[in-house]
Amino acid sequence: MKQLVYFCMVFFLFANSCGSTTKHSLSDSATEKLSEQTPKSLISNDRTNDIPPSFPGGKEALQDFINKNKRHIQTDSIESKRKTVYVMFTVAYTGELSDFEIVRSLTPECDDEALRLIKSMPKWIPASRNGEPFDIKIGLQIQF
Repeated sequence: MKQLVYFCMVFFLFANSCGSTTKHSLSDSATEKLSEQTPKSLISNDRTNDIPPSFPGGKEALQDFINKNKRHIQTDSIESKRKTVYVMFTVAYTGELSDFEIVRSLTPECDDEALRLIKSMPKWIPASRNGEPFDIKIGLQIQF
């Protein structure tokens, strides 16, 4: 179970960071200003130095947090073999969590509990590239 949660978290993390980007036209002066304001480490498309965000204390601490704080929801009547809610959210460069979104729903009660659980998490250690933290959208599975 733990491996599945971590696999999906890593999958969503890298799927999001490797996705296609849309280029917008900027004037030369706007491009120069943007380049001056943006740290050089964040301009590069090279993601080999990316460090993904992490829960304080690591994967085991994340699983312990989920197990200790998740409220029991009655799922016996659910016919699905997979009793899992998939949640996407942003880990900001400050470690704050935001932009919560249910990607795969189970029941309204389970969805609400998954959101409550993730919203109650402490600040995460943000993702970084060449030592510079940055915002990134990741996903977690909450099993019921």
